[in-house]
Amino acid sequence: GSLAATASMFGGLCTQVRGGVQASDAQMMPVRYIRDAKTAHPTGDPSFEVKQCMPAAVPEDEADPFLMCDEFGPTLSKGAHGNDSDQGFDVGWHPHHGMEILSYIVEGKGRHADSMGNRETFDSPGFQWLSVGSGIEHAEGGGTPAGERTHGFQMWLRMPVARMEDDPRYGTVEPADIPVAKFQRGQARVIAGSLGSIEGPAKFAVTVQILDVELEPGAEWAYSCPDEMDNVIFYAFKGRATINGGQTLRAQQVCRFDTSGPRTAALQAGARRLQGARPHWPANAGEDRVARALRVLVAGDVTRVLSEVPAGQLPAQAGVLGLPRHPQEAEVMGRRGRWHSGRRG
Repeated sequence: GSLAATASMFGGLCTQVRGGVQASDAQMMPVRYIRDAKTAHPTGDPSFEVKQCMPAAVPEDEADPFLMCDEFGPTLSKGAHGNDSDQGFDVGWHPHHGMEILSYIVEGKGRHADSMGNRETFDSPGFQWLSVGSGIEHAEGGGTPAGERTHGFQMWLRMPVARMEDDPRYGTVEPADIPVAKFQRGQARVIAGSLGSIEGPAKFAVTVQILDVELEPGAEWAYSCPDEMDNVIFYAFKGRATINGGQTLRAQQVCRFDTSGPRTAALQAGARRLQGARPHWPANAGEDRVARALRVLVAGDVTRVLSEVPAGQLPAQAGVLGLPRHPQEAEVMGRRGRWHSGRRG
């Protein structure tokens, strides 16, 4: 299965991975809670739904600086559109201000256009990162050929207040350019932050770590939280796992840890799925009989951005559409819609 682990860009040596973990519960990083992701409709269109683990399951004050994490798909694409067209965007043109965005595609092809002139399509697993700063308008989707599956994530992060007026920065990362840490019967794609000596290619203004961890059925993995980090969140999007030899984490569930004591969590991927078990997501022929790997997104943070926001500049709730803070911003961005913002003012 796959686990998605997200952290507020883990800086430096923030994790260790190893197999064959043998430890008692007293030595393990305790689980605060495991909760189901909730169904949400972030665009307001009831036909476009996502599974949202932040802030729907993990509230904003506990996820800071993560504003939002939406899992979309897997769904079958109706067709691909070129980079020279404004047709076919699943999420049409809309503006952002004072935040960071990760669009991570695990199946299908990602497609992005923005007001800086960037227009690209990229393969999976790959991603597009955006450090919005002073403001940008963009559109996404419509890159996967007809009949193929699209599956991915969008994450929003709050920027440090001092960086909210920086010029926008952008990057697209193809599968071959995502560094991978290999370990016994598994691997971790390093999207942002550091894993040992490996540095992720997403360059946000806020310090976080985001990993895509994949384990074979029955495989074990240990995650060690560094002293300077105070928030660790796992989100499972395929398969299931046992945490610290006891609690079960299933697909579309999120786990938040207590980092005040022991700093290591043990994860064991579930065994081969029973023949005929019904998959949670759309299946290809014969998929029910295939051993399912575990995939988890892991997130942890070093920087607590929420505490930086001065009184009178309260941050917007994740998923809330905020208005531009200056009238000229709406004019510059063409007045195409309301603003997703990292703070209110």
